[in-house]
Amino acid sequence: MRCPRCQKTYGSATALIAHCESTTTKCGITHADDFATFLDRLSGGFLGATEEVRPDHAFNPTVMVPNESGDLEEYAPPAVGYLKYQATQPVDWKGGEEREVTRIDKRPV
Repeated sequence: MRCPRCQKTYGSATALIAHCESTTTKCGITHADDFATFLDRLSGGFLGATEEVRPDHAFNPTVMVPNESGDLEEYAPPAVGYLKYQATQPVDWKGGEEREVTRIDKRPV
C-alpha cells in the first residue's frame, strides 16, 4: 500500500490508515481536498471521515484583549478540530440476505 501524498509504502491497509491518522506525520494527507475519495477507495466504501470540532472547543467565547497600543480588541480563540471516522456502507452495496438463526434445539434466536 502506498500513500498517494508522500509516496511511502506500507505493508497493509491498517498501517497506511495509521499513517493517515497520525498527527505527527509531515505528510498531511488528511488535509488534502480529496482525502475522502482516497479513504473511500482504500476501505472499499466502508469507512468515512468527517472533520469535526472538539466538543470542548465548540463554544469558545470571544474575549477582549489589549493590543500593542493598549487598546482593547476582540479575540476569537481557535477551534480545535479532528477527523471523526465512522463505518459506512457503499451506495451500491448489496448485502447478503437476512436469515433466521436457530439454536440446536431448533428454537428461533
